[in-house]
Parts: sequence; C-alpha cells; structure tokens
Amino acid sequence: MKDRSEYEDTFKRNYLRLVYSLMRRGAPLCVAEELAADVMTRLYKRWDEIESPENWVWATAHREFPTVMLKERQYVPLDEEPPEGGAAPSGAGCFADEVEDRDQWLRLLKSLPDRQRAVVGLYLDGLGTAEIGSALGISPSTVRSQFRNGKNTLAEMLRARQK
Repeated sequence: MKDRSEYEDTFKRNYLRLVYSLMRRGAPLCVAEELAADVMTRLYKRWDEIESPENWVWATAHREFPTVMLKERQYVPLDEEPPEGGAAPSGAGCFADEVEDRDQWLRLLKSLPDRQRAVVGLYLDGLGTAEIGSALGISPSTVRSQFRNGKNTLAEMLRARQK
C-alpha cells in the first residue's frame, strides 16, 4: 500500500504544469483545470493500483483532451491567463528563448497542427520521447518527427517575424 503523502507530492508537482500544458494545446483555463482535477481525483481513488502515477496522469489527461474539447467546442482566448504559479515554457532550446511574451508564445503554438502542438507542449513540460508517445498514443519515431516539424515551423515563423 502506497503512502498517501506521496499522492500529495505528485499532485503538487504535476497539477499546475498539467493545466498549463492543456492550455497550450488550446483548452480554456476552466476546461484545463476541470480535466486536470478530474484526472488527479481518479488517480487518488486508484492510488494503490497505479504503478507509475505521474506517467498515468499525463497520459490520461492528454488522451482525453480531444474528447473533452469536442464536447466543449471552445477555443482558448488569447488573453486568458494561466493559473497562478503556472510555469512558463522552458527548455525548448533555440526557438523558445527568442519569444519574450507569453501571449506571443501561445499564438505561435496555436498556429501549429494539433499533434505538433501537443508534442512540442509536452516537450516543453519536460517529458521525454517515450513519455510523450505514451501520453499521446503514438510511437517514439512519430514523436521525433512531429517535434522536428513543429520546431522547424516555429523557427520559420520567428524568422519571418524578425524580417
């Protein structure tokens, strides 16, 4: 039997990052918070039977994202703020460092096709190729291809903005 204090630590490490990640995929704040809370609640109820809680949370939320968005039929307003304490995108290397404004960053991400946006967003959240593939139900080679294409598209958009 797992210690419930581990659940609290898992919640604290993942909830806000997950909400922000879902927003980067296009969910309005209220939808992102509701989906993240629902997944974390189900994790709590199944705590003892889930072997890798963090992977389960990310995979479940991102697998359910398209269905939730179809039900909501909503798109994120560009002026919507992430939850207080949400992490800004980091770790994206050459292209994220060139974008200073969070709203500009969200607009750039929104212009990517859904799968590229999902892969790049999860990469920015610090997930590796295998974890992203598991979360989205795609192979590691597809993750690498989608990331490369998304990164190249973002780099082209940034070059065009600088001209």
